[in-house]
Amino acid sequence: LVPAITTIIVAIAGVALLSVSATRVPENERRLRVGLAIALFSVVLLGFSVAFFGGAIYWFYMLFAIAISVAMAPAPTAGIRVRVPLMVRGPDIQGKPQPAPEN
Repeated sequence: LVPAITTIIVAIAGVALLSVSATRVPENERRLRVGLAIALFSVVLLGFSVAFFGGAIYWFYMLFAIAISVAMAPAPTAGIRVRVPLMVRGPDIQGKPQPAPEN
């Protein structure tokens, strides 16, 4: 009984961590975290309605580890833009590099 209760408590904490961390990230990352929380909750619900057979328990542990590591990952910095030139010219006749054309 103790392993089952511990598993459900830690799984609920994982879903809660993912939900809280989803509020401080950009939209595409938020969708990933919400989807991962839904998948983790579904697998936990499945695990408490039927027994895990064969290698299914390893998939559960893998999903659980991914969910916790994503939830604990730092939020990416939004708003950083890097300008990359579309075309870089080679050196001119004298061997000096030419600047990239302005867009």
